[in-house]
Amino acid sequence: MYERQNFVKGQKLRADQLNHMEDGILSAVSVNNQDLTPQQQAQARGNIGAVSNEQLEEVKTSVSEGKALVAAAVTGKGVETAANATFATIAANIESIEASGGDIDGLIEGSITEIFSQAAKVTQYTFYSRPELVSANFPLATSCGAYAFYACTQLTSIYLPKATSIGPYSFRGCWKLPRISFPKAETVPSNSIYGCTELEIADFANAASVAAQAFYNCYKLKALVLRYDGVVSLANTNAFANCHWLEGTANATYNPNGERGYVYVPRVRILQYPLSTNWAALGFQYRALEDYTVDGTITGELDEAKMNATGGGSGGGSGDIM
Repeated sequence: MYERQNFVKGQKLRADQLNHMEDGILSAVSVNNQDLTPQQQAQARGNIGAVSNEQLEEVKTSVSEGKALVAAAVTGKGVETAANATFATIAANIESIEASGGDIDGLIEGSITEIFSQAAKVTQYTFYSRPELVSANFPLATSCGAYAFYACTQLTSIYLPKATSIGPYSFRGCWKLPRISFPKAETVPSNSIYGCTELEIADFANAASVAAQAFYNCYKLKALVLRYDGVVSLANTNAFANCHWLEGTANATYNPNGERGYVYVPRVRILQYPLSTNWAALGFQYRALEDYTVDGTITGELDEAKMNATGGGSGGGSGDIM
């Protein structure tokens, strides 16, 4: 049974008190709907006052809609919250955002440079143009929205092991990223890695397609790792425009000797890539993954000693295509 409580203006309410208020509203509706015994109705009316059923329904609707808006906002911050969740659940989820996502005010003022979060997803624009952000770790996130890390110019480390999707422009302009690995991402969207000028290794274990301008202006990209079992679809040759190492073009700053990078693919596909749409037009050099991983498998980590042993343009692996 709901029992009346008095609150002082400006008082910070706890989750259990919010739930108590909700119970009171529901109790009032029940009273006016004649769901309680006469004695219970009299007691409840004494506690909350006799008001019309229409007024109570209006209050109930207002609270329900307000709760849904808060729940949607919490979900938007990466913590899934149902519209009909209790206030206690919503409060706990909000605390989860604060506890796992870091001090947002600190991030804005520049005192927070590393983010660790157990959020279920990274929503679009979450870290848009945060030059102070150096490291971001999201071990549970299954998606990364468009523009999520756009222009995070000091970002050097990103960890999204469970993300099956990354959005367009998600890492565009992350100049300092030296290496990326997205083991679950199913596509490489347009402009997603555009302008990562220090990027040298990009590893996509599950991507079945690469969109236009995906790696545009990745000047130092030396190794593109595609572990997908089939031939990855390439939408347009401009996906690698100005990737001087992959193009094998000399550049005074990024590739002064005109050396070539490599595309690493499963050995069974190595002869198919040069004959495939758009891949053929690029004239890339290809290497069999199995020859350059630590354990000699498609899924193994790249062995950088093996990668560098043969030099930029000399080839060497048994599965290389020059």
